[in-house]
Amino acid sequence: MPFSIAVPSFNDGKPLRRFLHSAVGTRGLDEIVVVDHRSADDTPEILVELEPVLSAGGIRLTTHRERRDFSGRFTMASLRALTVGLCTNDIVCTMDADYVIGPGLSDLMELATRVISENCVYAVGHDIPYLQPPIVFDESGVLQKHGPCYRHGAIPRIVLRDSVECRQDYVRGRFYKFYPHTAERPYWMPIRWLPESVISINDKPDERWRLRLTMNNYFESVSQTPSLGDVPWLESFAKGKLDTRIDPLDYFHPGKLWDTSLAGQRYHVSGMARTSRDAVAPSSPPAI
Repeated sequence: MPFSIAVPSFNDGKPLRRFLHSAVGTRGLDEIVVVDHRSADDTPEILVELEPVLSAGGIRLTTHRERRDFSGRFTMASLRALTVGLCTNDIVCTMDADYVIGPGLSDLMELATRVISENCVYAVGHDIPYLQPPIVFDESGVLQKHGPCYRHGAIPRIVLRDSVECRQDYVRGRFYKFYPHTAERPYWMPIRWLPESVISINDKPDERWRLRLTMNNYFESVSQTPSLGDVPWLESFAKGKLDTRIDPLDYFHPGKLWDTSLAGQRYHVSGMARTSRDAVAPSSPPAI
């Protein structure tokens, strides 16, 4: 069964280019939807540049420019729902622009599709390894080494498009989560992550990290005091009203460390930069 990938992007130019290149050749993937959320970098040019590359690989690229800033009325959940809603396939895999796809994604999606069909669930979820610098691939895309690897925990990630709704109420409102839209499919089911399917790479510069963390804090504050959502996220940031504290449960808690090395696995990065340090990335996660 064909499937779509749904990706929001905010100033993710370089990682987005890497991600879209890595999607080419994925069996069953015939559509990628990218919602460009107010990007001020070269994201629009990258999308134009890579449309013929994806098309040659049998993948239709659909893009949408979203100009609304986050607020109490337009959240990350709203953005995710918009991105999924623009897809035309029934099965939609939600991803981020800092992901890198490998040859195992096709098998992962076949497993996910089978589980959704046979168990009458609205979604499936799996862990995703979250690699820290230094990250080095060889010329054939084999991962040679990486820094600490954390775990993005299993949440509904691969969804049945018309059976879900998205809400900004996960972990005190800091994150979004997909929920069932109909009573016919009330549950989601975890599945195992497959090697060489998909990984997340942290090569954000420190300033990008700090801005990203203010978004989580903003949504938590709005969930507790809805009137704070009257002032949009970036306006609040510009006025110095948001902090950059890290909730230990968000990203770098020791309990989230991946227990095995991923060195030796292959991902679709051949012909591209061999290391994640193209950008000036932090040498370690920001201190908790």
